[in-house]
Amino acid sequence: IKSQILMNISHDARTPLSSIILSTDMLRKTSNGSLTEKQLARLDTITLNAKRLNTFLQNFLDQAKLEVGGIQLVTEPIALDKLSEELDHIVKPLAEHKGLTWQVTYAPDFPSPVYGDHMRLIQILINLGHNAIKFTDQGDVSVHFFRHDEQSWGFHVKDTGQGINP
Repeated sequence: IKSQILMNISHDARTPLSSIILSTDMLRKTSNGSLTEKQLARLDTITLNAKRLNTFLQNFLDQAKLEVGGIQLVTEPIALDKLSEELDHIVKPLAEHKGLTWQVTYAPDFPSPVYGDHMRLIQILINLGHNAIKFTDQGDVSVHFFRHDEQSWGFHVKDTGQGINP
């Protein structure tokens, strides 16, 4: 029953989200240059966050799938410029709103592209970034990607916040 409820909620919520995404795309295409750069940036933010919420709802579906038999990670090439751009569009405005500096960096030897599940990776990075911003009152929040060894890579999120109690 729980799995069916999760699937129904996900389906019912994704329909209006698709409409929001479509509407912002239509507004962008029909503006004929009448929108300012700031307005276009806001449309990008709306679109990216609507897609983010859509991903959140997809996670509900994934949870239901896990309970009835499993889920598979998708291994695909992840372009670093696209990853950085997505993070900047979603997380950077939150950092700037609090007066924080936001930065995404890569070690010089970091490979491009990397391979992994883009959707899951961006979900993790956004959640960690949001948490870091939430508990940081001044300073900066950063994500740094590094090469662990020839076969694997990793990242860490660093902030100047209060820290975690031992």
